[in-house]
Amino acid sequence: MNSRRYSLLAFVLSANFIMPPSHAVYGGEEVVGSERVVVILESKESRNGGCSGALITSQIVLTAAHCLGKPGKNPGVIKNNHWGYWVSRPGVDFKSDNISTRVQSAYVVITDDYTNSYDPKSNDYAKNIHDIAFIFLRKPIEISSYPTVASPAQVKQLKAERASITHYGYGLSDKGIQTGKPKKIDLKIRPRERSYEINNVVPEDFSIITDETGVGALCGGDSGGPWYAQLDGKLLIVANTVGGSGCVGPGSGLGGTFGTLVHQYESLLWKKWEYFLANKSEIFKWETSALIANQLRLETLKNTGHYYQENTGCHSNGIIAVLQSRKSGDWQDVASVEGWVTLDTSCYQPWTSYRAQKGEILRWRLASPGAWEVFSNTFEEITSSKEQSNLAAELKAKQEAEAKAKQEAAAKAVAAKKTTITCVKGKLTKKVTAEKPKCPAGYKKK
Repeated sequence: MNSRRYSLLAFVLSANFIMPPSHAVYGGEEVVGSERVVVILESKESRNGGCSGALITSQIVLTAAHCLGKPGKNPGVIKNNHWGYWVSRPGVDFKSDNISTRVQSAYVVITDDYTNSYDPKSNDYAKNIHDIAFIFLRKPIEISSYPTVASPAQVKQLKAERASITHYGYGLSDKGIQTGKPKKIDLKIRPRERSYEINNVVPEDFSIITDETGVGALCGGDSGGPWYAQLDGKLLIVANTVGGSGCVGPGSGLGGTFGTLVHQYESLLWKKWEYFLANKSEIFKWETSALIANQLRLETLKNTGHYYQENTGCHSNGIIAVLQSRKSGDWQDVASVEGWVTLDTSCYQPWTSYRAQKGEILRWRLASPGAWEVFSNTFEEITSSKEQSNLAAELKAKQEAEAKAKQEAAAKAVAAKKTTITCVKGKLTKKVTAEKPKCPAGYKKK
């Protein structure tokens, strides 16, 4: 399998790959109720799936960095906010689970030098470097037991023995087929032997490969899923899934899965965990502060006519959504989606900010990579009319303020010309203020 093919397949395993709702792990065994795998979603209400993960403590979830990291050359930058992910109870069917049992993320850990820019055509293999992430949960998810992270010596032994690895995942079970139920499959460790594996920039001691076959492979959505092994009677968590070759078509798993070893990141994990515990009360306030700031920004965008929302239909909040403008007869992307308005558990509408020019014709481009692309009806921009209305309101307010200032200035000028005298009549005293003050009859100026 050449590097170009691996690039495509690594993309297939990405959480951003959206297929019509419909299993996980090609050729695997369904394991609903298993404690060994969770699904990671980008909203509490989502039934569309996402990446896979595993509990390594009651409040720490292991997954892949490319599931949470911002694509492109954005080292260590998470795609959503720290609180922007939801984790299911282990082993549920996420198409029908009780969403009230899902737990929100509080803090996301990605290495500072992780970069999601995988592009073998330009000789860039950076996608898989440090492709690991941890989610700290707002509250614990208790299970009967938690795995031990495989040590360097244990990993070396497992590789030498070409041991069996049990993979878990919530991804597709075949192209376009997703049931929402977890599956598992056993694949054997093998050494790097294909050109794309040998040339991959991830060092051997940071990575691991298992051998896929025509009847057993990993699929889109399995990214982040755990790799387990049994050694000396212990359940070890060895790695997380970051790439593979399966699920491009029926029985097409003919390459290998690629995993990031967990033990290399334990010191980072526990350092971040100590920081989280020491600053938990402050971290929990981040969401509220951001919501207030975001609400103020939305009000400003709407008041200025820079807010555009696709409000004619219902969409999945995992699709590509881009505002387009017809310029010089051609449609051009002008603004990517910034957020989603939730109408119900399966209905979302994208919004973005854009300062349109007078007379611009706009539309929304909605797409699922490699699957479909549709366009909304066209509509005329609202920016210019809003800005004109705001300018008129500002001018009126300015004129009113100037008139009021003149009145106040005139009143001050008159007041400045007045003087005050004191008048007396026997024991009586009276003060008179005027431009030319005079004492009343019977009073004399003091």
